[in-house]
Amino acid sequence: MSVSRTKQRQAQDRVNQAATLIKSVAKPFGGWIATFQEAIGMNAPALAERPGISRNNIYAAIQTEQAGTISVNQLEKIAEAIRDALGGNSVKLLPVQEAQDTQGYSLIFCGFPVQAHSVPVPAQNFIKSLKAGQKLALFSTHGSLRGGRMPKEAIENAIGIAKNAKILGSFTCRGQVESEIIDALMNKPEHKAWAIEATSANGHPDSADLDEAKTFAKDMFKKAGSM
Repeated sequence: MSVSRTKQRQAQDRVNQAATLIKSVAKPFGGWIATFQEAIGMNAPALAERPGISRNNIYAAIQTEQAGTISVNQLEKIAEAIRDALGGNSVKLLPVQEAQDTQGYSLIFCGFPVQAHSVPVPAQNFIKSLKAGQKLALFSTHGSLRGGRMPKEAIENAIGIAKNAKILGSFTCRGQVESEIIDALMNKPEHKAWAIEATSANGHPDSADLDEAKTFAKDMFKKAGSM
């Protein structure tokens, strides 16, 4: 085994060990990607070359971490409300990365936290993978004011990439943004206005949001049955 391969294996072992502890580690200010860059002294173009992705995707990922994306826990609350409204255990609730075989489902709900005005890549890939004619309802959570530009743009983006599916409707609601993210953004002039706006999302989704999500789910179910 070459020296370089030995080092690679040792590095992989350290990554694997760290992975078992990562859930107990608080995310650093600025996000993990930017912290990693600083630690190894590598800029975005150089970092992008390693996994073979574009530098724009690296920049977007950094901005997503820094710009106050909603905790996945907030999105899960909406997903669970939709599941409960449609029959609880008879409805399958899966992360998009695990929802590979969508054949045979009469209706699919796809939810995502708004990230940088758009749809996270895993949700994009799932939406693009849907077969022609499959019925799709979209939902999202966000820290912006209700009816704001960013959540609207994200839903429009999702509809634009769902070329094969039949879009039955969409639902968005606010979701609480992690306090440490807001604190960090308050010190950045370009993000301060949004950070102030996001503080008013504390406590969301609330009971009224969840009730609206349930009503949305039932409406989509009826619509799917009438088509």
